[in-house]
Amino acid sequence: MYQDEFERLTQVYVVQLRNEYHQEVNGATDKVYAASLNKLVLLEKCKYLPFHTVFFNELVTVFDHFYKLNSKTCADKTIESLSQIKKRIKVITDQIDLIQMKINVSLEGYIGDYMEFLPPCYQSEIQSGSQDFDELCSEESRIGALPNEKINDMLAIYQASQILLLELFPQQELLKEKDYASKGKNNDLVRLRQQLIYETLLKALGIDKNNCNSTDMTFVFVEFMGIELTKIIGSDTYKKMLDKDKYYTPPTIIENLEKVKSWLEKFNKPSLIHLVEQEIAKYKAKIK
Repeated sequence: MYQDEFERLTQVYVVQLRNEYHQEVNGATDKVYAASLNKLVLLEKCKYLPFHTVFFNELVTVFDHFYKLNSKTCADKTIESLSQIKKRIKVITDQIDLIQMKINVSLEGYIGDYMEFLPPCYQSEIQSGSQDFDELCSEESRIGALPNEKINDMLAIYQASQILLLELFPQQELLKEKDYASKGKNNDLVRLRQQLIYETLLKALGIDKNNCNSTDMTFVFVEFMGIELTKIIGSDTYKKMLDKDKYYTPPTIIENLEKVKSWLEKFNKPSLIHLVEQEIAKYKAKIK
């Protein structure tokens, strides 16, 4: 229903963004600087897209997932998932609404008191002075209420920017994730095992992954593990954090869970071991 228009618009936006990029770079005094700047503001964090909203970050995560599965149905599948996307981010948006009410209605403090409770996309905008908190809240409501046709249009712009990133910066995009394990530390602790330990610890703290924003989950993970990313949204780490089952088979996950279990046994915490054993049983059931 939306796929044909998405593909048509993508080609239109590829031409428009490419022309704008070359115009900005070719007209600059320092072309290297202009190329780097426009790579960021025109392609990676396209200025025409609301990357500063929770809704859009989740939207492109779902889109990237469906695009990888089948590029010929990705737009339709994403649009069909809008209700689930809104449900998934409701915990975050409800918290944002509560903070706004406390500040504007109850006059309890100011936004600086609540920064740690805001999603990273809000924090960066506020700290840079690009937008204030009320503007971000208004934009979140506006973007979340857009009709499907407008959502499809945004997806086309996003896809055009991704196409141009690979076209204009092929080597940089291939190297955008530096594998922490390759630095000579913890070579046995592959990324999957790092993620499994991270998820186990979250469960032990009573944190439900399904009720967490995927961007926030990945942000904390990469900061904690020292993983270097040029961007979180769309990275392999981000996608695997969203749904590792699409990237690893049950036997592979079981094998790594067993390794994680052996490490955690050193802490003599039966509750941790029980959590891992539950995961092992879940994946063994998938094999039968």
